[in-house]
Amino acid sequence: MSVMPSKKDGSLPPPRTGCQAQLRRCGSNGLWCLIGFAVLSCVAVVGCQPVATPPAPPQVSDTSPSPKSDSISVTAPVSDLYQFTSVLADSGIEFRHESGDSPLKAFPAANGSGIGVIDLDRDGLRDLLFLTNNLFEPGSVGHSNRSYRNQGAMKFTDVTLQSGLGFVGYSAGVAVGDFNSDGFSDVYLSCYGEDLLFENCGDGTFQNISHSSGANDPLWGTSAAFIDIDGDGLLDLYSGNYAKWSPEKNDFCGDQKKHVRMYCSPKSVVPEQDVLYRNAGDGTFVDVSESSGIQATQGRTQGVLVLDINDDGRTDLYVTNDLNPNALWINQGNGQFIDQANTLGVAYDFRGAAQAGMGVTSADANRDGRFDLFVTNFEGEHNAYYEQDSGGFFSETSHPRGLAAASLPWIGWGTTLADFDLDGWADVFVLNGHTDNNLHELGREGHYAQPPLFWRNERGQFQHVTPHASPFFMQGHPGRGLATADLDNDLDWDILCNQQDLPPELLRNDSPRASESIVLQLQLIGTELNRDAIGAKVRCHLGDRLIVEQIISGGSYLCASDTRLILVIPKTEATSPLKLEIQWGENLRTEVEVPAKTGMGIIRGAMYLPASS
Repeated sequence: MSVMPSKKDGSLPPPRTGCQAQLRRCGSNGLWCLIGFAVLSCVAVVGCQPVATPPAPPQVSDTSPSPKSDSISVTAPVSDLYQFTSVLADSGIEFRHESGDSPLKAFPAANGSGIGVIDLDRDGLRDLLFLTNNLFEPGSVGHSNRSYRNQGAMKFTDVTLQSGLGFVGYSAGVAVGDFNSDGFSDVYLSCYGEDLLFENCGDGTFQNISHSSGANDPLWGTSAAFIDIDGDGLLDLYSGNYAKWSPEKNDFCGDQKKHVRMYCSPKSVVPEQDVLYRNAGDGTFVDVSESSGIQATQGRTQGVLVLDINDDGRTDLYVTNDLNPNALWINQGNGQFIDQANTLGVAYDFRGAAQAGMGVTSADANRDGRFDLFVTNFEGEHNAYYEQDSGGFFSETSHPRGLAAASLPWIGWGTTLADFDLDGWADVFVLNGHTDNNLHELGREGHYAQPPLFWRNERGQFQHVTPHASPFFMQGHPGRGLATADLDNDLDWDILCNQQDLPPELLRNDSPRASESIVLQLQLIGTELNRDAIGAKVRCHLGDRLIVEQIISGGSYLCASDTRLILVIPKTEATSPLKLEIQWGENLRTEVEVPAKTGMGIIRGAMYLPASS
């Protein structure tokens, strides 16, 4: 669906300064004429250097020495309620990830890269940006990130060169947001080395404004997310960082006698500070990390989630840390944040132990009107599920809710709480994979390629199941980044997985759909607060029952997912028209009437606009 910009007079704002100069050179064919002079940056260990063009995508070959997906024995019962079909082979996507793994075992190579879901050209179809790492040895052939335009029907065209998003370097995480409120989503890359901000020029091309914007954090970046910290309608930026590390100080971990090197423990590296940038409104960002309070605690950041966790209309931050306590930065409303993770019960597991804190997601999983949190962790730990009570405190309830036992043998990364079967209850999906691919050389048991895990939500209790006729769930994978999107606009969530040194996976959701529910997909556009409506909540009261969904930013692991909302409403409980309450932010609510029928729509302020797929 096409979405117009949110200028109050209804007109299309001109591109920002960096893009204006670029478009003057290109004329009306900006998307294509940039081929001749696109300049891409390459992050090296010591800085940046220009690269003329991104290399051609590596060819996918069955004879590659890269790790293969392994067959595994599935112990979870098969559920006919879910089915996911791999459509990668015919999709036109030829990307292959490069982890950077080598005998040197450079630490960042263990952690993988993410996927960005973005509507590049505002045609209503979600396009894709796949991130990759590179070898850390000098002179190694560079692999570029690759962007693909969605043509519909799960077909994609490579537009890397035309878009200007083919960065060659060490890309980890991606954040997507309209930081200048011009109606077009911009892209932020979190890297080992300088982070990058790409401004969307409105014609399918992007301008690298990293230096002029001041948002070029040089530290070892992981996940990032856009957030409006002060309710001024401008998206600010949180950039998560992992630790202090360099190739020159790459410790030997493993067995020196056997000359077998492994990736080092997180405890071998000192945590690095995260960075919070305030949007100045003129295309630049100001570092407010110290004044905002977010440097009061630090950890090895892996996951960043932006949401209104306490229902006060302000966007908060939940940050998962590797063997450091997780942080819950509660927005005080004056540009200040206080970490209340320990007080509220989301810093540790139920035993009081800091876990590996990798991927993170949130939803009102038990349908009590409050948002709960789910965090993936390392093998030997369990994935942590934090359930929020009426007082705003959390209990770590993974074991009694059925989410702990199946996760213990595996290393969890990307994750989501999403209603895959459209029954009104958010299910759990976790992508797993080991860090080390040479365990056998040390005589250790373990699988590098590990099975993904899926739990059906049965009214707040979770059952570990295997989707039927879904081979992806019958194999192991070296998984890392996981994103969700409705790629074919059929009103359900599809799955995207980034895998170490392999092509990605693209899973179309073919789960059978119940006919007794209304499925309503909504895109929210803010008019008085941030245009992306990050942190906005949609409430639907059905008698004494409440359905609430929220637009979150960040989440999963290193990824940016589709931010549209899907509401599932039983036909027997629906009124006509449906009355929705939108909480856009602090002290700003609107009520909207929506037809009680399945479909897609846009809510802009107090106005509802139906949209076709």
